[in-house]
Amino acid sequence: MTQLSGERALALLEDITSNAESAQHTILSQILSQNSNTEYLRGLLHRDGGSNDSSLQPHTFKRIAPLTCYEDIQPYIQRIADGDKSPILADCPVRELLRSSGTSSGKPKFLPAVEGDSQRRILMSVFTESVLHRDLEGLDDGKEGFFQVVSPRILTTGGVLTQSLLTSFLNNPEVEQSIRARNASPIEVVAGCEDVRQSTYCQLLCALRQRQEVVRLGASFACTFLHVMYVLKNKWRELVEDIRTGSLNEAEVVDSKVRKAMERQIKGPDPPLAMQVEKECCRQPLWQGIVRRLWPRAKCVACVVTGSMEQYIPMLEFFCGGLPLVSSMYGATEGVFGINMDPLCSPYEVSYVILPNMAYCEFLPLDSPKDEDEMSVHQSQLVDLVDVKLGHEYDVVVTTFAGLYRYRVGDCLQVTGFYNKTPQFRIVGRKNVVLSVATDKTDEATLQKAIQMAMMKHLEASSSCQLVDYTSFTDVSMFPGHYVLFWEVDGKVDEAIELSLNPLVMRACCDTIEECLDTTYKRGKAGNWIGPLEIRVVRQGTFHCLMEYSIGVVGVSLGQYKTPRVVKLAPLLELLNSRVSHCFYASNFKAS
Repeated sequence: MTQLSGERALALLEDITSNAESAQHTILSQILSQNSNTEYLRGLLHRDGGSNDSSLQPHTFKRIAPLTCYEDIQPYIQRIADGDKSPILADCPVRELLRSSGTSSGKPKFLPAVEGDSQRRILMSVFTESVLHRDLEGLDDGKEGFFQVVSPRILTTGGVLTQSLLTSFLNNPEVEQSIRARNASPIEVVAGCEDVRQSTYCQLLCALRQRQEVVRLGASFACTFLHVMYVLKNKWRELVEDIRTGSLNEAEVVDSKVRKAMERQIKGPDPPLAMQVEKECCRQPLWQGIVRRLWPRAKCVACVVTGSMEQYIPMLEFFCGGLPLVSSMYGATEGVFGINMDPLCSPYEVSYVILPNMAYCEFLPLDSPKDEDEMSVHQSQLVDLVDVKLGHEYDVVVTTFAGLYRYRVGDCLQVTGFYNKTPQFRIVGRKNVVLSVATDKTDEATLQKAIQMAMMKHLEASSSCQLVDYTSFTDVSMFPGHYVLFWEVDGKVDEAIELSLNPLVMRACCDTIEECLDTTYKRGKAGNWIGPLEIRVVRQGTFHCLMEYSIGVVGVSLGQYKTPRVVKLAPLLELLNSRVSHCFYASNFKAS
């Protein structure tokens, strides 16, 4: 399947999206048949009064299988991690446990992967490449600078390999072959170096040395690509010197294997190229359009810009100078699910077609009962893929070959249309990311829209400042508790390297954010059981430090890292508070 030509892949996409209902029935039947001997499915049958040697049919599964979340299956996964090789969740042997980023829950999850999962991921890549090649010419006429960094591969006490999804993907032999053929950087740097700083520096150096050959750039997420821009902004002089001398900075690259790979890659000194790069990095305005200027043949920048990544679009557009921002695929550690059939659309209008041959997908309307104990009520309200309604929002629920059964991924999706007979969705946000002091509940999408409104009305309109990144937490250390937003702001600086922020503008930002929150919040504020919202402005570079801490100490992969929109780990909160330079509060008000 992964050897499909572009034309055949496009034809297959048309076929499966035109026959979504039958494709979904087929894949659920295959999953249940393949895993019929598992402890989990046999347990469902036993509780339903079925025979021990009966197989679970799709209609029975949909009647009796409960909704699950990670906490429900964690005891099973722990047994797998401890070395239990019996068919617990999946009949096929568990090849590895994929480690999630943990940015939503505050700690990583470990999800099983079986034979066939890697081929499904590669097939999805074939689909996305085929669609992108259909819409954009010249992608095969050069190299790609796709910035990726692997994370540690660790064995559990039971001898099971755990690694991030990106690390697993990059170490697949088929993917390695593609990297060797297409990437500007050697495989030892892309898939073999776990040190974020060394790997990013080397990948930048390789991309710059081949600046006239690179036809596309990218990273897993928008924030990852902006991290690369941050490194470029701080290390361009060292990079230029390495290009000029044909050497490798000893302070920046210390790993012997990486140095050997890079020394083979470097073709000697290139003073003219160094001069060109230096000229572009010194131009005014300094970094506007720097990507297009440094890589003049680049056709696009590929990275996820949906969901919580949407707030980075203005900064990406600033750096990329009009290059298309391509967000091709929707996936998670649980699996790959959707494809953007219009990759050159506005980054604000990205929707994904949920491919019906990747997993069995059901959808829980977001207006369903909220009591998690009412599982039977939730279960009865699940909607099949082909039965979702235009404009409605849903919690996505998946059943996979790897042993996830009616598993709530946690992503909130909104139906935006249909491609053939298959619905298209935009990512609204993460369902379980909320701020709450008492009965108020503020989700990620609401918070992000409120911040964007404040940015447009006040921060950007009244000053030259822009928001670099943000996160939040609920401070209940005193009464009344209140929402706290950590903002890193970029703009004018004085001689003390401190931002020139107008207190009136910042208070207006606080007030506008509160105005965008729901009536429950406003009643709480008026009743004095929610205090005024606070914005704590942190010093420049703080969110880069937050990312480095998460990678170096918590163990998150750069390729998976997403800025947590709610801080739940005490060390991260301490880091943010240690770098606060200004504090601003919303006005006190009484509801009318």
